[in-house]
Amino acid sequence: THDEKIKKLQEIRGVGPKVANCIALFALNDLECFPVDVWIERLLNEKVITERDIAQYKNCAGYLNQIIYFYAIMHKDEFTKKEAWYLWLLNKF
Repeated sequence: THDEKIKKLQEIRGVGPKVANCIALFALNDLECFPVDVWIERLLNEKVITERDIAQYKNCAGYLNQIIYFYAIMHKDEFTKKEAWYLWLLNKF
């Protein structure tokens, strides 16, 4: 299962939650993974995206993560404009 993969990967010295999720997403094709880096963390902290949003797309959370990550990098100046994020996300899904 997803949780077992993450747990097993984290048994490797130096592998934390983010790296384990990246490995499982990109190398093991586990689309339930949602790696949380600095950019995603900012969005979670600002409540731009919530755990509930992620859970809603559980079976394709990895895709959602990549779309949000790319948008975050390309639009760094919009982090505080929550309405813009919501409108953008709603139009994409």
